[in-house]
Amino acid sequence: MRFLICLTGLLLVAGPAAPGAWPREKGQIFFSFKGIVQAEYADPGTPIATMSTIYAEYGLAKNRTLGFDGLVDQDLNYSALIFLRFPLAWSNAESKFAYHIGAGFENQGGAVFQLGAAWAKGFETSIGSGWIAVDSSARLRSDAGDHVLKTDVTFGINNGPRSKIMLQLQAGRYGENEPYLKLAPTYARKIGDGRHLLIGAEFGVLNSPNFGLVAGNWLEF
Repeated sequence: MRFLICLTGLLLVAGPAAPGAWPREKGQIFFSFKGIVQAEYADPGTPIATMSTIYAEYGLAKNRTLGFDGLVDQDLNYSALIFLRFPLAWSNAESKFAYHIGAGFENQGGAVFQLGAAWAKGFETSIGSGWIAVDSSARLRSDAGDHVLKTDVTFGINNGPRSKIMLQLQAGRYGENEPYLKLAPTYARKIGDGRHLLIGAEFGVLNSPNFGLVAGNWLEF
């Protein structure tokens, strides 16, 4: 269970709503909640793992975003991180660059410290506007004496005014364990002003035997 928590503790919603290079305007609030159910491919008898994630952002000021990233599983193991995100000087209208610093606590890892960087770029296609985003982070876990490295690459398309289709490649390494790789397709549907529902899945590709289903929402106001 500990290994599962560390791999999923940084799992975030894909696309522009994810922590990354896009800044939040002053006073703008973003909130996301997700429920995740996971099982192993090779052993159908393995107990199903469930967890919930909460993610929030608030635009403190121009180019200053305050965020919270939390996770709890069915055994009440939890992770909580507060972070600040800042743009990098070479951001422009086409490409956005940012970094974040954060600190928090895990009940199995003690105090944690995180540093991350992100890049994002929008583009146009024949079926709608899209984006690509790369988000990387390194998390140090004081009591456990180890670290978590993670990089997500997200491709997204706005398939109409109410639909978003996304594919995320999730790669990383927990401590001295072997690197892992996952694929996570997601569909988001706008159901009102600033509100989206999303459904998705996770497929372990390398050193990750789990299959997962994801459901959640985005709120912006």
